[in-house]
Amino acid sequence: MIEKVNDIITTLPNNMTQRTVANSRIFLTALENTVQNGTSEAVDGHVSSVEPSGADRSRNTCYYGNGLTFPPVDAPQDFLKAWDETLDSMGWEGGLFIHDVMMALQHRDYYGPPMSDIDMQQTVQKNIRSLGYKGIIRLTKQCQQHLLRDNIIGGNEPLYIDGIRNRIRASDELLDKLIKR
Repeated sequence: MIEKVNDIITTLPNNMTQRTVANSRIFLTALENTVQNGTSEAVDGHVSSVEPSGADRSRNTCYYGNGLTFPPVDAPQDFLKAWDETLDSMGWEGGLFIHDVMMALQHRDYYGPPMSDIDMQQTVQKNIRSLGYKGIIRLTKQCQQHLLRDNIIGGNEPLYIDGIRNRIRASDELLDKLIKR
């Protein structure tokens, strides 16, 4: 599997940004470490089944660099529970949902100009503080709806459009959970 990922990275089109290629290499390194460490731990019988929580959240998390994550490590437990339930129920589309949240926090829309890492981290921190958790999910839903409109108008594949609709439903479900708690 690692060889296939590396083959994909080495054949990225020339018009890909250096940042995209660098992020792909970071992903490959993380994948290699996971495979190596996970395999040796499994062979030794030391695989942990402890649920990540609080400061040790290793799943369903957006990583922005320099320790900045969403949800933040100090997020309320009721939000973290609703967030994890929603993302865990989404399967592979959970990663796309996380991407939607990342775009919303960076650009307050689905699209936006490239930013330096410092500008992006400052913008994300500002948006987390100013919007609150429900506000972030509401903004994410608005961004997803913008993306959906653009893809319908652009005539994109029905499968892709259905995926966006699924993520909008997930935003609604997450908002419902947060309102009830």
